[in-house]
Amino acid sequence: MGGRTTGRVMQLSFFYKRTQPSGKIRGQQIADYLIAKHNPLDGFEEDVCVYAKRFPPDDPPKNTVVDIVDSRKLIYWVNAHPDAKVIAISKIALNYLKRKLKRDDIYLIPEHHCNFENDLRHPKPVTTVGYMGCRSGSTFPDDMEERFAKIGLKFVYTRKYKTRQDVVDFYKTIDIQVMHRYTRHTATWMLKNPLKLANAGSFGIPSVAYPEVNFIEEFKDCFAEAETFDEMINQCKMLKEHNSYYRTMAAKARLRSKHYHIDKIAPLYKKLCTA
Repeated sequence: MGGRTTGRVMQLSFFYKRTQPSGKIRGQQIADYLIAKHNPLDGFEEDVCVYAKRFPPDDPPKNTVVDIVDSRKLIYWVNAHPDAKVIAISKIALNYLKRKLKRDDIYLIPEHHCNFENDLRHPKPVTTVGYMGCRSGSTFPDDMEERFAKIGLKFVYTRKYKTRQDVVDFYKTIDIQVMHRYTRHTATWMLKNPLKLANAGSFGIPSVAYPEVNFIEEFKDCFAEAETFDEMINQCKMLKEHNSYYRTMAAKARLRSKHYHIDKIAPLYKKLCTA
C-alpha cells in the first residue's frame, strides 16, 4: 500500500453500512466530526480509505485501512491483504489482533461514547435500572423484572434505537446500567469493547456488570462487578440505598469515560494520514 502522496495533504474517506450501529458510530459520526467523505463513489483513490466493519473491494485503494470492530471475518481479509492498515477498537482487541495477524503496526482507536454534549444525570432518587441492546444476548433470568421490583427498582430495556439521540434519550431515563453476559475467550469476545460502560459513565450513571475481559482492562474499579445475578441484585440494592457509594461509583465512571469523548477519539484518525 502506498504512503503519503508527495505535495498533497491526505484526506479521509469513510466507508460503512448505514444500517449498522457500528457504521453510524465508526463511520458516519467520525466522518461528520472530521468533515470527511461518506461512502464516496469516486474521487477517493488517493485518500486514506477507512472501511468500518465493512469489506473493502477486491481491488482495494492503495491507502486502505480496515477498522475490524468485532468482525471476525475481516481478520481473514486483512491476513490476505498485508498492505492494508488495521484499526483495533479496544486494548484487548489490539493485543488479540497483534497475535492473530503477527504484526505490531495496528492502530488502537477506541469507540467514542454517545454523550457529545457532556450531559449529566441530575441528583434524584434511584428508581430505575436499564439495559440497552438485544435482551437475548444477555443471561438475565426470566423473572428479572420481579426480582428488581422486590428491591424497589424498575427494570427497562430497549433495542429500538436508530440515532445517537435515541441512545442519549435512553440513558437519561435510567439511574443504574446493568449488563450480564457470560463470555469466553473466543474471537468474538476478544474483539469487544467497553462502549456501554463509557456511554453510561459519561452521564454519571454507574454500571453493574459481569466482569468481561475488556471491561476489566479499561474500566477496572470504575464499575461494580457481578459474576452472578444475585450479586447484581445486591450491588444495585447497595447503589440504591447508599448515596455515598452511588456517588463514588458514578464519579469513577464519569472520570474514566472522559477518555472516550469524540473530541479525544476522532483526532486519532488523523494519524492515519501521516503514518
